[in-house]
Amino acid sequence: MSSTKSEDGPRSRRSNQSNRTRSTDSEVLNISESKPLTDILAEVFEDETEGHINVLELLGKINQCGFLSTQDVRLRPLMDRLLISDTANDKYNFYNIKKSVPVSDLKDLPSNCTDIIKKTIFGKALIPEFSRFAEDLLTMYNSVAEIKTGKIPDFLSSTTKNADQWGVSVCTVDGQMWSCGDSNIPNTLQSCSAAFSYAIAITKLGTQRVHKFVGKEASTHGFMNTLDLDKNDVPHNAMIQSGAMAITSLLLQEHPNDLPSSYENIVNFYERLAGNKPLKINNTVYLADKSRCDRKFSIAYLLKEHNGFPPNCKLKHIIDLYFQLNSVEVTCQTGAVMAATLANGGVCPTTGDDVLSRTAVQNTLSIMHLQGMYSYSGEWMFEAGLPAKSCTSGMIMIVVPGMMGMCLFSPPLDHNGNSTRALEFGRRMAQRFALHYLDNHISAPLRKENLSRRQDGTESHEMAIMKVMYAAAYGDINLLSRYHELGLSIDVCDYDYRTALHLACCNGNIALAQFLLDVGVNVCVMDRWNRTPLDDAIKYGNEELVKLLKNHGAGEGPGPIENEYDK
Repeated sequence: MSSTKSEDGPRSRRSNQSNRTRSTDSEVLNISESKPLTDILAEVFEDETEGHINVLELLGKINQCGFLSTQDVRLRPLMDRLLISDTANDKYNFYNIKKSVPVSDLKDLPSNCTDIIKKTIFGKALIPEFSRFAEDLLTMYNSVAEIKTGKIPDFLSSTTKNADQWGVSVCTVDGQMWSCGDSNIPNTLQSCSAAFSYAIAITKLGTQRVHKFVGKEASTHGFMNTLDLDKNDVPHNAMIQSGAMAITSLLLQEHPNDLPSSYENIVNFYERLAGNKPLKINNTVYLADKSRCDRKFSIAYLLKEHNGFPPNCKLKHIIDLYFQLNSVEVTCQTGAVMAATLANGGVCPTTGDDVLSRTAVQNTLSIMHLQGMYSYSGEWMFEAGLPAKSCTSGMIMIVVPGMMGMCLFSPPLDHNGNSTRALEFGRRMAQRFALHYLDNHISAPLRKENLSRRQDGTESHEMAIMKVMYAAAYGDINLLSRYHELGLSIDVCDYDYRTALHLACCNGNIALAQFLLDVGVNVCVMDRWNRTPLDDAIKYGNEELVKLLKNHGAGEGPGPIENEYDK
């Protein structure tokens, strides 16, 4: 049963600003997803040579969907079968790819590789229209690049940072990637490491053990380097310096006298979060941090006085490991994957590695809400409604739970210690798209667009029908409005070809009928007995409803088909 939306019917402002119409190749070609992959490829990417497929069209489609064929490790089995030469150092590039291959060469690909290809063909990736999404991101990137406010911190001025550096990377929970600008420049994690170390500690040690040493509330002052403790004489949370040191001591406890092993174990977790990308320390930043460590030692001694560290951990080792973790370098691209791992419940999108426990992710995102943006955290939560972690290297990591992770980098900082460009980009993302944690749960503003096919209800047509008809039967206009804002068609019909407007007319619900007409449903659709909504309104004698329908171009059916219900 398909939607029968009228092209000429009146539409309100809500309808004009609804989500973009989506179509997939599977809908156009009418291909069954249950077919073997080779049959699907042969039908969609058929080459001039019989039994061959056009490789460039296939890879172009994959890349357009946001899956980077030359970089995504999940696509390596596919790429290995397309290579001209297997001996080149940089073999995964389009110059080393065959233009055409027999479709039989692509049999028995691994399931994660097949999954990406099918998501691409059938439009089942998290963001189906990824290329249009990328265009929006590029527009925002270029606009934000014009911002010249902010100041580079003194400790970064002595390194290679400059005010013009500006990079952005986005990674969805499906592993769709987009990057722009200086997204490959390595930047130190600084206080962003606190979020990941906290998640690792909970995964390894459990919530009860970790929260004996750190609290779960916002700091009184909102700054990272506060010396005060909470009512239980522990750091307020894991995102401030005292809390990060306490977490570091817990991670050090496994090898209290073996600093290299502790560092290696933690960074191994970081690398798994980043999709198995190798990470290293920026020695210049590490030494610079150590040269001005007096306040850190003051905080550490305060914690030691209040038994804030596990026994047998040396203070010098705690401080040293803390500085090392802060000095680990990531690019925007690897940082986006790390953030996307949090968005994906602890499972790395690009490898499928289950790195963190679900409890660890939930707790980490909660604390990021509270303290992730320093003293600006409350305003950020109000504006964007997204867990985020900022650091003084000019980087901000933003997590959209269940959807994507973002990593943004620009060295100039505002008075709160947040990157001015990255902060503005995050604001514009939240204004442009329905990403705020309350969007789609209460009522997303009409100007926002919902990105995800999974969230707009189009994965299951039958489920969409059930939701809409249930809401219409109970006259729940608010619920129908929310479905409409999420991109769900409310012009669907049930097995009797009856629509929500039919139900509104049978129930005499003028307010519901007005809403449905405002969003442009088909006023002349007929059910299986040739009844239109106007026929139902006439049958139940609602003159006001009859007038309303006629004013919107409604007509009567050719005559009802008699059935047992009418007798």
